[in-house]
Amino acid sequence: MLLAAACASPEAMSSGDDSPHPVDAWPMCTEDGITVDYQTRYLRLVNHTGGPVCAGTLDMLDTEVERLVGLMGLPIEAPFIVDYGVSAAIEACEYDQGSLEGGCVRGYGCETRMSTSYAVQVHELVHAIRQLHGIRGPSILEEGLAVILGNERPSRGQSIGVSTLEPRSMLELLELSPEEVGVERYAYGAHFLSFLMDEYGQAPVLTVLSDPGYPSALSDLFEAHLGESLEQLDERWRKGTWETRYTTLPPCHELVPLGAGFDAEATLDCSDAGTLGHFGSYVVSAPTGVCFTTDEPSPVTVWLSGTSGSISLLGHDCHPDDLQDPQLETGFTITATMSEELNFTLARCTWLVDFVSDWSQQSQTLGISVVPR
Repeated sequence: MLLAAACASPEAMSSGDDSPHPVDAWPMCTEDGITVDYQTRYLRLVNHTGGPVCAGTLDMLDTEVERLVGLMGLPIEAPFIVDYGVSAAIEACEYDQGSLEGGCVRGYGCETRMSTSYAVQVHELVHAIRQLHGIRGPSILEEGLAVILGNERPSRGQSIGVSTLEPRSMLELLELSPEEVGVERYAYGAHFLSFLMDEYGQAPVLTVLSDPGYPSALSDLFEAHLGESLEQLDERWRKGTWETRYTTLPPCHELVPLGAGFDAEATLDCSDAGTLGHFGSYVVSAPTGVCFTTDEPSPVTVWLSGTSGSISLLGHDCHPDDLQDPQLETGFTITATMSEELNFTLARCTWLVDFVSDWSQQSQTLGISVVPR
C-alpha cells in the first residue's frame, strides 16, 4: 500500500536563504505564467500523472485544506501551486526513486510550491500552509506535526509508535538537521507532540507552533501556553510511558459492532465524485461511511467479490495488548485474485476499509463480507 512521506531538506525547499521570507505581499504576487490543469478555491494543480485526476480528489484536497487552516489558524488568501504526481515529486524533491511515494514544499509566501504523490498529499499540505505564512521551525517538530495532522488522510487512522526506537531527548532531537532527522525519525516528533496534545489539548500546542515567536523562543512559548518549559516537558515525555499514541479517527460517519458480520461494496470510477486518486491509482474509502469495531479478538472469514483490485482492512485505535500479539491481525491487504475464502483473527480495533483499483480499468466494483467463525 502507501508508503511514508519523504520531505526534502530546507536546501531543496527554497533558493538562497533558508530563513522564512516576508509574506506581507503574498496575496498580491505577480502572475507567474504557470499553466494549471485544475483550479480550486485553494489550489492551482499541475497534473503530472499521465491521466485524469479522479473527480473526488480536488474536493477532498480543498476539504483537507479547510480542516488544516481551521486547526492551525493560518488562513489561505490565494491559491498556491501544486505539482501533482510521483514524477513531479521525484524531480522537485530529489529523493530516491525507489521510494515511490514522497513530496516536498519549496519556498515561502507566494513562492510556495508543493510537489507531491497521492500517498503523502495531506502531509505536504501541512507544510505548504505553514510555509505560505513563512513558518518553518525545527524539522523534528515540523515533520512530527505533518505526521499527526496529515499522514494517512483522509482515508485512514494511524498509530504513532516509538517502541522500536531508542529513547532520545527532544532537546537533542531539536538540534538535528533535516538530513539527520530523516523519515525514520519523524515518529519522535509526532510522538512528542501527541504527548503534549494528550496532556494539554490540541489547540494550545498548535498555538505554540504558529506563534510569531516560533521557533526562536520555543521554550518560552511552551511555558507561556502550557505552563512548563521545554526542558520540563522533555523530561516528563521521556519518563512517561513509551506507549503507542493515535491520531484522530478519519471520517467514519457510523461505527457498528462486527456482530453477525459486516458487508460493504464500492464502485471505483475515476469520473465519480466518490472516488479519490488519479489515473493509475483509484481509491474508495469506507464508501458507505460505516466502519466496524471488534471488542474482543475475533476469528473471521473474509469473502471478496470482484475480479480485480484490492481491499485493505485497516485497524485503528487497537488495544495495546493486541498490538504485541503476532497471532492477531491489525491491518492487511487482500486482492481479488486471492482464494475466495480467507481466515483471519482480528485484534480489538476500529476497522476501516479501503477499496483500491488494479490501475488497469476505468471502472470496477469490489465487495467484502467479514463473518465471525
